[in-house]
Amino acid sequence: MARPHSAAGSQPAPAAAAAGGRRGPGRLLLPLSSNVSPPLATIGASIPFPLAPPGQSPPTARYSDPTVPHKSHAPGRAPCPCLSSPALSPDWQVSRSLQDASRQHTTEQGRLSQALRSQEQSREQTQLELSRARGELQRLWHEYNITQMELEKRNSELKRRNSELGHTLEELAVLQEEMQVVQGRLNTSESTVSSLRACVNTDCCPAGWVLYKSKCLYISVTKKTWQQSWENCENQSADLLVQDKWPPLTVPHFVHESNATYWIGRRFSYGHWRPVRTDGKYHWKYYNSECWSVVNWEMWSLSCDNTFRWICEKSPDLSSASETRPPFLAKD
Repeated sequence: MARPHSAAGSQPAPAAAAAGGRRGPGRLLLPLSSNVSPPLATIGASIPFPLAPPGQSPPTARYSDPTVPHKSHAPGRAPCPCLSSPALSPDWQVSRSLQDASRQHTTEQGRLSQALRSQEQSREQTQLELSRARGELQRLWHEYNITQMELEKRNSELKRRNSELGHTLEELAVLQEEMQVVQGRLNTSESTVSSLRACVNTDCCPAGWVLYKSKCLYISVTKKTWQQSWENCENQSADLLVQDKWPPLTVPHFVHESNATYWIGRRFSYGHWRPVRTDGKYHWKYYNSECWSVVNWEMWSLSCDNTFRWICEKSPDLSSASETRPPFLAKD
């Protein structure tokens, strides 16, 4: 009767050899064509373990998990595959590593995709905000240009008005000076008029003189040449009647009514001057000239050597009039 072989010491089946498996001392037998490791139960059932040589312990440490406690086995006996942790093939480990790497890659890809989407959304939001900022900047720049133009316009207007104000101030200063002059003249005129009114009741002109149009006039009754008449007026601190200051024919009416001719203070320069000795002194005398005279309401130019009456004029003495001014003309 044939002795049956034990499971641990049986030889590999021809079918297993035909299937392409290889066996060696202390190694697992896996199909070479399989890329995915079989279940542990299948591995334990299909892989035979060789017997340990006499005097040696079975190679349990090589196939067992050091973290899992196990029982000691008798020498010469291989441990049961179902009781110890089987060793994994390199192909299966590579496949497992690839699967783990694939899962990690998928996870990382998802995380990166999420981050990319977030960045894309952030970029779009930033671009939108940038577009809004650019629009706001353009609007502000347009408003700035308008404001700048308006400011320049107002500055020009301000400069023009300042220039006009400067001219106005200059004109005002001139007018103020003129007003002061006019005011001074007015004050003088008022004083003169008041004094002349006072002359009605007092003697502002010397004896033999008459007051006419704010002037004291002396009308001679004797006749002299123009030069002699002029010297007579000068001796009385007066001048021959100056017709330039009066309109024509404004001499007193009694002069016209007398039908006489009077010398007045104007001379033509047709002649020449000569020194003349008079009273031991030399004087200059104008010869061969014509002088103005009033004849019957008209002014005539006659030879200065003719002898006529003359008219002297001078300002009235207002000091005496102010001392004897009537109460109604007196100032406070």
